[in-house]
Amino acid sequence: MNSLISIIIPVFNRPKGIINALNSIKIQSQNESIETIVIDDSLDETTKNIKEFITSNKNIKIIHIKPKIRAGISKSRNIGISIASSKIVLFLDSDDSLMKGSIEKVVRAFNNNKSLILYFGSSLYKSGKTKNFQDLKMPMTGEYKDYLKSLNQPEMLSAFRINKKIGNSNFYFYNFSGFEFLLYLKILKKGGTFFRDPELIRIYDDQGTDRLCISNPQNYINMRDGYIELIKNFGFDLLKHNFKIYLLFILKIIIYNRLIKKKLF
Repeated sequence: MNSLISIIIPVFNRPKGIINALNSIKIQSQNESIETIVIDDSLDETTKNIKEFITSNKNIKIIHIKPKIRAGISKSRNIGISIASSKIVLFLDSDDSLMKGSIEKVVRAFNNNKSLILYFGSSLYKSGKTKNFQDLKMPMTGEYKDYLKSLNQPEMLSAFRINKKIGNSNFYFYNFSGFEFLLYLKILKKGGTFFRDPELIRIYDDQGTDRLCISNPQNYINMRDGYIELIKNFGFDLLKHNFKIYLLFILKIIIYNRLIKKKLF
């Protein structure tokens, strides 16, 4: 029997964070209809903690996958997408947590709008910062071109409706860390609409020491190649609908390329 929604959580060495994330799923009013898929790359006690949580909470469905070779965040998400039994998948980081009633809101949004393909939920930042798409005057709803025009949205929780007919367009670009919006563009280009929910959906940890830092020299190649992939796949459409950000991304490619050539790392 298919679940109401599938929640995909990649995790690497977060023994406390993953339990907080799982507990936030447990308190959802529809927890028995939720399928949680944990892709576990961990090398510490995280794996033990997950197994103990599953043993103690047999009333909720948790699929625990331990890849033989470390998959990384994007490949882990793709593994989760490939086995999800629900038509709706939601992505939760292992150091974040859902607010009470979040799943009900996400599912309702999809049920109320059959054209909705991509959902973004607003985040409560642990640091106390406030970042909202409404502050940036971004549209609440729209199509592919509208998303192109408002690409630099704040940190939001993503969920999308799986369309088996579009094959690998459901999957993340696994060569890069970050750049989740490459998938969002790929999905929306096939049709459908997005919705940015002004209601708070999750608690986002923006203070973690292992968050992707674009200023870290070790990430320069990742950042350059990610923007190159963006221009290669969506450059023409960016030129048409968001020329300013197209130029910004070209500039970033040039800057990162120069930094790489200087061999700063």
